[in-house]
Amino acid sequence: PEIVSADSETGCLTAHRKGTAVITVSAKDGQGACAKLTVTVENLLNGLHPDPSGTTTDTYYYKNGVVQNITDVKKIGGIWYNLVKGKVTGSTVAKNKNGWWYIDANGQVDFDYTGFAENKNGWWYCKDGKVQFGLTDVIKGTVNGEKAWWHVVDGKVTFNNTVAKNKNGWWRIEDGKVNFNCNSVEKNAKGWWYIRGGKVDFSYTGVAKNKNGWWRIENGKVNFGYTGIAMNTNGAWYIVDGKVDFDYTGTITWNGLKYKVVEGKVPDYIDFIRKYNGTRYSWGGTTPAGWDCSGFTQWALKSMGVSIPRLAEQQAVSGKSVNVHNRSQWKPGDILVYSSGGVVNHVALYLGNNQLMHALNSKYNTLIQDVDYYETWDSKNTLTGVRRYF
Repeated sequence: PEIVSADSETGCLTAHRKGTAVITVSAKDGQGACAKLTVTVENLLNGLHPDPSGTTTDTYYYKNGVVQNITDVKKIGGIWYNLVKGKVTGSTVAKNKNGWWYIDANGQVDFDYTGFAENKNGWWYCKDGKVQFGLTDVIKGTVNGEKAWWHVVDGKVTFNNTVAKNKNGWWRIEDGKVNFNCNSVEKNAKGWWYIRGGKVDFSYTGVAKNKNGWWRIENGKVNFGYTGIAMNTNGAWYIVDGKVDFDYTGTITWNGLKYKVVEGKVPDYIDFIRKYNGTRYSWGGTTPAGWDCSGFTQWALKSMGVSIPRLAEQQAVSGKSVNVHNRSQWKPGDILVYSSGGVVNHVALYLGNNQLMHALNSKYNTLIQDVDYYETWDSKNTLTGVRRYF
């Protein structure tokens, strides 16, 4: 029995060490029949070996000829293998005391692997073969056969809906991946955000919509504390607690100015600006009591809830650039930038229909002119830029 033992019920033999043993088998039916079997043990399996019976193609971990009932990621012969009840098992993510590991199709840890891998608990991001539990990020890779940018929290793909960040910005996540087609206002735990092309646009201040309504956006985020007038490319709107109030028709006074509102919109808001045609020019001024060119443009946009820099040279480089040569892209409220000798020296407000309004000088004060006429009339200035702040 120290060489080989037998199970009297199943007849299975278990080898223990090299040597020879004689097994005697006796019948129990009273006939006295018996037989003897000589068994020679030549070699006991140790380490990894295919199933010796040949009934499967599986590989098992043996010790002294016995499959070891081990579930672990274990180093055997200098290589780390994933064992499940002693069987080498591949294409998964498995753990040992050192962490969780990417297991390739051969059942081995692949320390060169960086990417996503799956086990019964979900999809995991691995770097150098190891699950990165300390990582929260938006990462490019393939999950469920789909190439995308995936939201990872503590190393695991979330498959959630939120707004999340990586080194490139903040992104709209839908079903765990970035939706680059999203143009909306969406939320995460920190607030509601203006999404453009799947990415939070922190440069945007204006009014934008989602399925719940139209919202006041400041530097990319909904300001629920805002009540007043604000504009976007579609016009100027009456905002209450951060949301356009489409049910309101009447007049309001905001920042000392009186506005007419029809179903939430300030009709002909450019006409509101036009009322200040002829206002006195005053160097350094920023109010209807008197303003210079950049003081006027700053006031005009502020009256519609848009903040822009004070100086002409600042207004010329802030906001978003609009094609100066394609007037079909210009919108009322855009800033027209004029330069002379490569130096910005004047700004004006575009009113639409090829008209501008500007505080010109102390002789002419605030004027409305045709865009082409002004450049001809004041030939030293050249239109060099168009900037949008809403």
